[in-house]
Amino acid sequence: MRLFTAFELTPEVKEEVVHLQEELRPLPFRRWQPQRTLHVTLHFLGEVDARVRPDLEQTLRAACHGFGSFRLQLDRLGGFPSLKRPRTIWLGVAGQRDRLSALEALIRPRLVRLGIPLEARAYAPHITLARDPRSHVQVPDLHVREIAWTVSELVLFESTLQPGGAIHTPLARFALT
Repeated sequence: MRLFTAFELTPEVKEEVVHLQEELRPLPFRRWQPQRTLHVTLHFLGEVDARVRPDLEQTLRAACHGFGSFRLQLDRLGGFPSLKRPRTIWLGVAGQRDRLSALEALIRPRLVRLGIPLEARAYAPHITLARDPRSHVQVPDLHVREIAWTVSELVLFESTLQPGGAIHTPLARFALT
């Protein structure tokens, strides 16, 4: 199973993200993130043996219990590896990033103890907008409405790769109580 953990976006936030994608649509990217799959990833877990899932869910539930909700808001445009030479363009998140980072740091070692190898690079929360440019991209300076939302649950998703793009299926939800 190809898995990741993420936070879903509210309808208002998704609407703003889609609006920004439409403004950027003239850029020569091959793949644009569909509205139904917009999210903020916490951990990409990769291929995980289905037998690990019960322990994974118990671990995530325990980590989220007592953590409490927090607020995020849309931030500036960015790119990987950079906005000057983007292979991916994304929308950053601001707000209570310290709480977001604390949750990521709380869960990371627990996932490693389950035998799930995680990326070593620093956590960079974002919403992916588009990937894989056909040619050089000059990203315009767009105004981003700083819409805020409350993050009150973490979702474990299965990502199934299809020719038309990945299908993200929620497998379990964990309240940040």
